Amino acid sequence: EDIQDDVSYRDGQLLDISGGGLCFLAEESLPLGSQLVMVLEFPGWQAAADGKWIATKVEADVGVLRAVGMVSWVAINQADPDRYETGVCFSGMVTA
Repeated sequence: EDIQDDVSYRDGQLLDISGGGLCFLAEESLPLGSQLVMVLEFPGWQAAADGKWIATKVEADVGVLRAVGMVSWVAINQADPDRYETGVCFSGMVTA
């Protein structure tokens, strides 16, 4: 059995990000403790060969960061009660 069969992909809207984690808006409530692999896209940025990021300010340039984290809290969004603010604590980075 292919382990990829258990993987489900969902889009979310990034609300806040820091060195320790992030908060995003999701269509569904995720269980606390869920492990996530997040693919974050940053238009106008590129990752250089040395691992540093460069601001190109060109919309077509998209820097991609893959991070692993765990859901630490979930709250109903005040502005849109059908969506959930989801707090994630980073636990590592995925290198491509």
